[in-house]
Amino acid sequence: MDLARRLSVFLRVARRLHRSRGRRSPPPIRAEFGDDRVHLQLPADWLRENPLTKADLEKADLEDEATVLAGAGIELTIAEAPAPAQ
Repeated sequence: MDLARRLSVFLRVARRLHRSRGRRSPPPIRAEFGDDRVHLQLPADWLRENPLTKADLEKADLEDEATVLAGAGIELTIAEAPAPAQ
């Protein structure tokens, strides 16, 4: 996937994650790119602290985003990142 397509996916997802537009920093996101797919992992603790965003990602917003990106030939998946080993 070329840089422009990667950036467009990040911008679309950032819009979903930055829902309150407050001073709080967005979570660290792990991204894996394939030819026509993007897999994002968000920290589980951040998702627990932001239940409305988590609900948006699990429900219609994510489905809508995945549908839009699928129209551009991009498969989007989002999951919780595994907890760091202690």
